[in-house]
Amino acid sequence: MITNWLTWISRAQLGGYFLGILGSIMCITSTATEHWRIWHVESQDGMYPGVVWIGIWRACYLRSTHPEKRYVHCEEFTEDLRMLPKEIFLAQDLMTLSCIVGAVAITLMSFALGIVVKEIRQKKNLFTLFTVGGFLNFLAGIMVFIPIFWNLHSILENRDIQFPESFKMPTLPKSQEVGAAIYVGYSAAVFFLASGIMIICNKSVLQIHAENASPPTNVSLATTQFSANFGSSVIINVTNREELESSLDKLTSVHYLDINQDSSQSIHPQQL
Repeated sequence: MITNWLTWISRAQLGGYFLGILGSIMCITSTATEHWRIWHVESQDGMYPGVVWIGIWRACYLRSTHPEKRYVHCEEFTEDLRMLPKEIFLAQDLMTLSCIVGAVAITLMSFALGIVVKEIRQKKNLFTLFTVGGFLNFLAGIMVFIPIFWNLHSILENRDIQFPESFKMPTLPKSQEVGAAIYVGYSAAVFFLASGIMIICNKSVLQIHAENASPPTNVSLATTQFSANFGSSVIINVTNREELESSLDKLTSVHYLDINQDSSQSIHPQQL
């Protein structure tokens, strides 16, 4: 199977396919987790002092109703909360869309690889499907970069978030730092872009294989006709050459006899 893939697909394109899979997994992970921003806060009513994890879908913190009873409490971000920063809602839309686009790209390229394995004759579809998958991966990488850098800029600027009063969370922490989801999302964007570039830049290899997959039928006929004509011309040339050599041998023998007769007459002149 791998040998059949490498016959039609270059190593760069096959590597781009696997990078697209890694990018999709990391994109889904970054979208689902709430570790985008890590806030260090002081104690408030019902909040255990320590860390608040803020993502693009929810904010979670340790809630304490008793000194020995603590549990993770999360507040969901809905569309009604207009006071939240725009980068959070933008991240919800773009990250979700990039996950869908990455999944579609993997599906198209997987179907193209299935065409190679099944040895279907119409393999020109392989070129089209892989090219579309590469463009979709590149597009997904751009869509991931936009919310990642916008939220990263807000974290580095230590900007506040106006939470509703029902959340019972502070609007500004003592300090905040970048969460793991930002790094995972950044890696997903890099993998998506690298996958798209590796596939698009090597599309000529697939095109050459697709054009050579079905050679024209008149080539064999032309080759047969050429070989027949060439073979007959060779036979004719060989026959003419043999006839010419035999005629030259006859002329040489006749000329030799004439010379011998003349020499015999010149040797015995006294007998005359």
